Amino acid sequence: MWNWYDELKQGIRDIEYLADPTAGEVRFGSTEALAAILSPVMERFTRKHPRVLLRTFLVTRPFDLNGLRGRKLDFTIGHLVKGQADHLIDDLNVEVLFDDRLVVAAGVASPWAARRHRINRAELMNANWILAEPESWNYGVVADAFRACGLRMPKTCAMTFSIHLRMGMLTSGHFITTFPWAILNFHPNRKSIKVLPVDLPGRLCPVVVVTLKDRMLNPVVDRFITHIREFTAPMQGMNALSRTKK
Repeated sequence: MWNWYDELKQGIRDIEYLADPTAGEVRFGSTEALAAILSPVMERFTRKHPRVLLRTFLVTRPFDLNGLRGRKLDFTIGHLVKGQADHLIDDLNVEVLFDDRLVVAAGVASPWAARRHRINRAELMNANWILAEPESWNYGVVADAFRACGLRMPKTCAMTFSIHLRMGMLTSGHFITTFPWAILNFHPNRKSIKVLPVDLPGRLCPVVVVTLKDRMLNPVVDRFITHIREFTAPMQGMNALSRTKK
């Protein structure tokens, strides 16, 4: 629903940009998984544009219709999980930045981290898994992978969507979990964990930026989205390449 007050605020932001094109505000929603790797993106942008305020809000999925339609958010970013595409709305723009995939990981102190050769999924049946909730991409990929081998779901010790909590628990060496590939490449604590040689066949999950079609974005917002696009450009096709090399 059109909100004249929010449109007025957007107009004021645009006027402020015209008065000073080096300043402004960006309000965007990010899922937990993407928030974990946004620090280098935001750091580089604020170094180039120190007068721009970046305001982030945690969303459960990139299709936060209330935030977008209510003009509370300029855009959202996150993984487009299978099934969410069924809820695509005609008034949304959805731009795919790159395709992500899940990898199995353990803390560097874990006995699993010492394994150099491929680990069979059956070996991990009784490992101490940390997964997200059953409706998640994280859980679904693991369930499908074990089912494909004729195996039941492995033992799950904890369930959480929090990337930071999973990272912290892995340091003990007692747990294994799955992470999106992008996190293992850009998270500040990535050196404390190790990707295990476990094959998880199946679904790639696109990382998308979502905006409203009928909304003209503030030029500062456009500039930040362009920055995200340029930062993630090297990731396009890298997952397919890494799979081919295995």
